[in-house]
Amino acid sequence: MQPPRQRPNPERKASSVGKEASTFDDVEALRRSILVALLIFTTVFGASFAVLNYLNANYTAMAGEIAMGLFALCLVPVIRRTAHLVRWSFVYLVLFNTTMMLILSTPQSAPSVFAWVLLIPILSHMLLGRALGGGVTAVFLATAFAIYYTRFSDSAVTGNPRALLNVAGVALCIFGFSFVYETSRSRAGVEA
Repeated sequence: MQPPRQRPNPERKASSVGKEASTFDDVEALRRSILVALLIFTTVFGASFAVLNYLNANYTAMAGEIAMGLFALCLVPVIRRTAHLVRWSFVYLVLFNTTMMLILSTPQSAPSVFAWVLLIPILSHMLLGRALGGGVTAVFLATAFAIYYTRFSDSAVTGNPRALLNVAGVALCIFGFSFVYETSRSRAGVEA
């Protein structure tokens, strides 16, 4: 007994005539969508946190939030058209993470601000892939840990070995899971 024949899909043929579909096209479209959403979130959160930092007299953080928010807003139309998505993603993530490190190092920032560091491995791997994303993650997680240790190692609550291990452990787990996911996805050729 033979399986039933499938009818040809005219839409599939029409879309693939003269052009082979590739995983890269789908991954790039996904990365573009993620980056545009991230830019919009950066603009909204940047404005919100700029106000909060102004009220907290943390003018360095406020300036960083405003600058990053404006840069993100200006980058949205560029990202929608660029053929150099990975380059722009790299530039954005380096500036975003550098701004984050600046804010983390200000005396007025609370230990809870370090929760934002946990976004670094996820965003880096999603937008830059395994190798470049892993490199960006390693540099900025090490920098964040150094800032955390410098700022809070003398504190009985946030500087004790358990607190330091919790922060480092969660960050390393997210880094590891992001790396394994991106490795598996790229080996399987599955769209991310």
